[in-house]
Amino acid sequence: LEAQGAALDDPGAFHVAGAEFHAVLREAAGNRLLAALIAEAYAHSSELSTRALSGGTAAMRRSWEDHRRILDAIEARDGAAAAAAMQAHLSRLGRAAQRG
Repeated sequence: LEAQGAALDDPGAFHVAGAEFHAVLREAAGNRLLAALIAEAYAHSSELSTRALSGGTAAMRRSWEDHRRILDAIEARDGAAAAAAMQAHLSRLGRAAQRG
């Protein structure tokens, strides 16, 4: 997450750091089957993610802030807040990709 925040001016590095953030979340969940399924879906959604972040620094900052909220909720051990933050993040990215 820190690397992603430092890459707000580098879309390629930002995307890589975001992918790593999501990979860590999948692994931390401890469900290998679910992690494999989500990893496959994430790989296929790369183009959508690129479109969603095509809004430049502002779009990347919003995505990074989403990730910060997700991590904060996880660190607080608030599953409901983490799920809500992830749902909001994915919904926002989906809407942005459709516009892009």
